[in-house]
Amino acid sequence: MIFALALLASSSPVAHFRHDLHSCGIDDARAIVEHDEGPEDREAGIAGSAPVSDAQMKCIAAAAAQREYFVEFADPALSKRFIELTIAEQRESGRKIAREWLAQHHLLDKLPVLAPDEDLASFAVRMENFCGFAPHTGLQLLGPKSVTLAGQARPDAAKVECLVLAFGATDLREGMSFGLIGNETYQPSDP
Repeated sequence: MIFALALLASSSPVAHFRHDLHSCGIDDARAIVEHDEGPEDREAGIAGSAPVSDAQMKCIAAAAAQREYFVEFADPALSKRFIELTIAEQRESGRKIAREWLAQHHLLDKLPVLAPDEDLASFAVRMENFCGFAPHTGLQLLGPKSVTLAGQARPDAAKVECLVLAFGATDLREGMSFGLIGNETYQPSDP
């Protein structure tokens, strides 16, 4: 009760999400919540390997979607189960956020749509153009069905945000993917 009263006195996104996690049955000692300025900087971790029920995981996922947090579990088994249980909800939540952002910026009605016979390479060029990049400067093909941000694109935050959200709002065909590699080096799979 004291925690809830302290939360009411605070308007911090961190405090709100900590309260959400507490409501899901995650104690404060396990909740690692960070926040900078924008939603893209909202991250939370669940420390330890103590059991977490499916209901708790779904509660965490719902709270994360509402507060626009990215959640990771320290325990790889818990992390894998969390992804398996919540991937559909996470995709739909991400799609909703992306479409709302595009609509607010008057871009949703201009969003490129993948044509039935179009390959990912030509669609990627159309997406780059949509977000203000010259062809082949914002995206990097990782194969015929996978694309990521190009390393040289990362300093242009506004255009990168556009690409990430545009792909988040787009229906790619089965087997096609857009993903972020981060600091890792892409290694193509063996044939």
